[in-house]
Amino acid sequence: MTDISDLEDARTFGMGHGSTRDIVVAREQNSNDGLEFEFGEVPINQRIANDIQDLVKSRLKKRIENYRDGKTEFEEYDLSNINRDPQPIQYCDRDDFPMSDSIEELFTENDLPESSYEEPRPDFQAIRLKNSDGKMLVAFRGYTNRQVIEMNRKGWMMLQDQEYNKVNDGELVSLPQKIDAIYFDGQFFIFKQRSFEDTFDWVEELENTAVETFRTIKDSNVLIHNMSEFRERVYNHRTKMRKLYEVSQSGITSDLDMQQAKAIIDEFGLELDIRENGDGKEGIEIPDGHRVWDVIRLFNNDHLVSPVDSSRFQVYGKEQR
Repeated sequence: MTDISDLEDARTFGMGHGSTRDIVVAREQNSNDGLEFEFGEVPINQRIANDIQDLVKSRLKKRIENYRDGKTEFEEYDLSNINRDPQPIQYCDRDDFPMSDSIEELFTENDLPESSYEEPRPDFQAIRLKNSDGKMLVAFRGYTNRQVIEMNRKGWMMLQDQEYNKVNDGELVSLPQKIDAIYFDGQFFIFKQRSFEDTFDWVEELENTAVETFRTIKDSNVLIHNMSEFRERVYNHRTKMRKLYEVSQSGITSDLDMQQAKAIIDEFGLELDIRENGDGKEGIEIPDGHRVWDVIRLFNNDHLVSPVDSSRFQVYGKEQR
């Protein structure tokens, strides 16, 4: 079973001497076969190679210390973890990562074609640490346009070997001191979930799950009159899609019928309308976009009554016991 010792093994590997260090930029390619990237290695000197290795080591050390100090948790990756505070360190087996095929080359090809940060700009960048046996640690981080400083003035100076040298052309590139995730020994360790998901279009996984969950809701015993509007409002809001993902995991929609739904709406004062359609069938009508949350939480069984004083709660995060 994966635990924090696996991340410690990654840090130990990152501390190795004699490793090959490189920076790889990735650009998403148009394809009808799913997500594809083109990878290229950016030429760097020894000093930068040392710096990027130190960056990986320091960030892994910090994450491990936060876990050891009880400041964060370590657990299996879940799409619904996005709203956790503090954000846990999450792990995901390579075989469970839907987009692993799109970055296979990054893990298997030692020599990549030369590239740069010039147009077209990268979609993400990776730091690779490799030993003589071919074992590899890959650190991922997103790319932003703020990294590149355009040479559009008359002259720039750069401090080098205690002297300022004039830079006349080309680009100055800033490397952000952050890591979104790493890959090591068959596992992804995710530190910044939103950034990592955005890099690999993982929001598509949310959308695909939402399609199936909407189908389940439509086939349930609870009728939603303005279902198309419900779908549209969820698709346009990633946080709502994440909450719907929780519904897909709990699987409680089959246990909910219209009478139970009406009782919950009444008891908890939910601002949802109960009306009959043209066929005389009773169902829920969502009056506005904000009330979409009430419908999602209705299907997610997010309503509890305190056994102490019978207080009623709409729960925003719960742990089943």
